[in-house]
Amino acid sequence: MFHLYLNNELAGKLEIDKNQRMSFSYYEAYIDRYSVPVSYAMPLATGIPPTVFHDEVVFPFIENLMPEESMRLKIQKRNNVPEGDLGRLIELMAGDMAGAISILPIGVEPEGRNEAPLTKPKLNKILLDTNSSPFNLDNDNGRRVGLAGAQNKLPVTILNNLIYLTSDKSSTHILKPESEKIEFGQLVYNEFFCMNLCKRVGINTAGASLIEVLNKDGIESDCLSVERYDRNIQGGLVTKIHQEDFCQLNGHLSSKKYDTGIGIDFFDLIAFIKERCISPQLDTKQIVNLYIFNLVIGNRDAHAKNISFLYHNDGGIALAPAYDLVCTEVFDTLSREITMPVNGKATITEINSGDLRSVSEEIGMPYKDFTKNVDLLMESIKGQSQEILHEMEDMNLYEDSIKHIKQILAIIRDNSRILTSILK
Repeated sequence: MFHLYLNNELAGKLEIDKNQRMSFSYYEAYIDRYSVPVSYAMPLATGIPPTVFHDEVVFPFIENLMPEESMRLKIQKRNNVPEGDLGRLIELMAGDMAGAISILPIGVEPEGRNEAPLTKPKLNKILLDTNSSPFNLDNDNGRRVGLAGAQNKLPVTILNNLIYLTSDKSSTHILKPESEKIEFGQLVYNEFFCMNLCKRVGINTAGASLIEVLNKDGIESDCLSVERYDRNIQGGLVTKIHQEDFCQLNGHLSSKKYDTGIGIDFFDLIAFIKERCISPQLDTKQIVNLYIFNLVIGNRDAHAKNISFLYHNDGGIALAPAYDLVCTEVFDTLSREITMPVNGKATITEINSGDLRSVSEEIGMPYKDFTKNVDLLMESIKGQSQEILHEMEDMNLYEDSIKHIKQILAIIRDNSRILTSILK
């Protein structure tokens, strides 16, 4: 049995039976004091006995909090975790997760302990070690940290420009080191470029910067530092903000994020925002702009786990800032298909004016105004991408990194031409 905390407040108990089936129930004291549910699928409700949510609801929510694919396999292998033993994975890494969730063994409470700031050599070593030891897990020292996704990353706390390892204390940033896969060698600079471009064109986006480190060959390199949008920092005090991704909200497992057959398309996302968000007009505009942005930059990885929603204290929800933005089209080994199609259209060359007209109708905008907005956004993307390229050239990056960014600019120009022809 585990205790589940929401922003360090005890919310309820999670039970896992011998067949790995899960159940969850709230504690009455939490229901009496708070308005934010653990999950949209597990609403707060009073009753005697308390409502018990069963495996078909609980398992997808919990599973989506865990690392995916090869990252999960590495953790299982290094820590001798049997395949399918989510209980042991929770024990290892569910102290500091996405949103405000902490899941801890009974008797273990969030401690919020401080550690000494990391020296640059120590940070270098830890980032290199994460290739074989993801998240730098250490239960003996309270480091139960984990994030969803298949990419290697390290949650850390950055306060007053000092970097701390995250123990039970809330992390504030996510560090993404250079990929160990040669074909993705420029991924750090790719994501840095795309994240900053998205912010520059007016779309709410998590902050991203570069931190100088040494790679495995001892050569100067960079890791990406991404600000956690699900954290609030005031006076050095870090508060967690609860969130759920769109996979969780639909009750789908993380393994289904690329499966267009499960029925999630872009119109489902718009419908959810219109029905559930506290500022539907603002969030609808943001999500449509983000969809166009991803089409233009060649990001085909905008699946349901890369769209999230934040909970307000009164239980209302709002679209989270954009994150995990990458031009995937520049990598020859990755799919060209859009992971959240419009009218079943999975590539930019399949989309036609009728599909975009459907989007404009869905958001209640005349098509003439819609096309004008898309044109303005594309012009802004092209202009700002040139500006960021010049800034990166001034950063004295390696020639291969600049060449990679120039390839992304060529993709932006090509996709803009395609989209312009569709709009006519």
